[in-house]
Amino acid sequence: MVPMSDFIVLIWVGFIFFGTVFFSCNSVVQLFQNNRIKFDRGFFLSLSACLVALILCLSIWPPLHRVYDDEPAYVSQSYNILSLGKPSVTIKGSRLQPEIFDRWTSDPKLPGYAWLEAVVLFLTKDFEQSYFMLNIVLGVLSVALLYRIAWLWTASNAVAWWAAIFLACLPARVTYSMSAGSDIAGLFFFLLFLYFISEFRSLNDKSMLYAAIFGGLFSICVKPLYGIFVVFGLAGAMYIYQRNGLLDRKLRVQILMDTVCLSLPILISIPVFLIYELKHRLFAFSFISENLFTSIFYLFDYKQNTILTVLAAIVAAGWGVFYKKDNLVIALTGWFLTGFLMFSMFCAGGFSYPGQCYSDRYFLFFAFPFVLLAAKGMADTLTGGYPRLLGTLFFMVLVINAFFASNHLACEAKNDFYNKETLLLRKVFPFIPNDAYIIDKGAVLVTMISTKRSILTDLFVNGFHPKKVVFMKGIYDNFYDPYDAKNSVLIIRILDTTYHCKPLFTSLLKEADLSATPLLCERN
Repeated sequence: MVPMSDFIVLIWVGFIFFGTVFFSCNSVVQLFQNNRIKFDRGFFLSLSACLVALILCLSIWPPLHRVYDDEPAYVSQSYNILSLGKPSVTIKGSRLQPEIFDRWTSDPKLPGYAWLEAVVLFLTKDFEQSYFMLNIVLGVLSVALLYRIAWLWTASNAVAWWAAIFLACLPARVTYSMSAGSDIAGLFFFLLFLYFISEFRSLNDKSMLYAAIFGGLFSICVKPLYGIFVVFGLAGAMYIYQRNGLLDRKLRVQILMDTVCLSLPILISIPVFLIYELKHRLFAFSFISENLFTSIFYLFDYKQNTILTVLAAIVAAGWGVFYKKDNLVIALTGWFLTGFLMFSMFCAGGFSYPGQCYSDRYFLFFAFPFVLLAAKGMADTLTGGYPRLLGTLFFMVLVINAFFASNHLACEAKNDFYNKETLLLRKVFPFIPNDAYIIDKGAVLVTMISTKRSILTDLFVNGFHPKKVVFMKGIYDNFYDPYDAKNSVLIIRILDTTYHCKPLFTSLLKEADLSATPLLCERN
């Protein structure tokens, strides 16, 4: 039976998603009708930045499988929304173990991204590649949105274009555009919130505010931490617009009441979220010095292609804070530094890649102020006698460095054991019965690349024995680890005593320097 709380959350998030789509489409049509969006020089500049973003993603195709629990969980959740119409993930009829992701409420993640993936899966019917294509498209659209926001904030095509280019070349954007994680989707909907809240200043229509509210709420449904920026951003915008006479008292009260009502499930879940996160953040705080060092090293790591952007941002901060007293630069600098220090202190390992927790994903929360600062720095720097020549040279260095950084990430992924295991498993999947569970320590990986069932090695060793299983005998001999070796011995012992096994192939299966003997076993 589906818990009522899960059912309510699922329906509410679906309502927010379709509200975002409706108000966003309506607002974009109004912007076209009022010539706020037109095919001018700015449009083609943003298009060029989008093209750079797309080429960088395609340069590391096929997608990077970043194996962490939430990525396959989102895939499984979206599949369940379509096939079962419920959020709960159970062993029966599911491809994901409940110990990893039992309910929406087992982990502080709302099913926003699962809804988005479910719609894409419904439209494309492509289970394997549709999630990656979705993130590529959202990553490219994020570049276009950033260009428009930067132009609205600075009235400069140069600043807007450089901001879009810096985001296109940002390693975290490229990396997570090539994954099935929710990070790029969260960034996109947050930028959508910023865009419509900024357009309200020029086109005084309340549908813009509702598009911003729904977009902001859905970014929270995708990545709850965006709630901090959405709340402060909406409050600040409402205050400024009221002070400038763009927002009367009646509309302000209406917007406030509607926002509170729409946010009730989030407001109710805040205490649960804080309690869940508190113990993890306090543990990370005990390693504050190591976290800060790792984060700073990440910024200046030439392999990650952030050093050029950091230098441009430093120029902007120094020029705008200490010399020109630019309020926008001061605000962006404060925003980025506050967030950078907070996440470095309270996130285990700081900002890092590859890292065990892949915490470079959190850098996307501060991508907007970071790249806009860098763009301001470039615009201020290229004011000498040869700005076009210097700008062209810097652009070429930035893009070439981004290309090599992306390929460096791809090489790391291709040489990873899990990537090689993926190639081996793909050869076995057509011969595995649908009712058989694949025993694998990377059960989440099996979930990511197929519709087959999977079971964690620990779960099998500790007593969960399905009627029919498949075990890749000898696969962990290619990547020796004492814990895996011990589990392999225990699994073989259980299979010998409890199951009747036969090889799926007559010879040893080999692929990408790995070898294994797939065994199909049925319980006695």
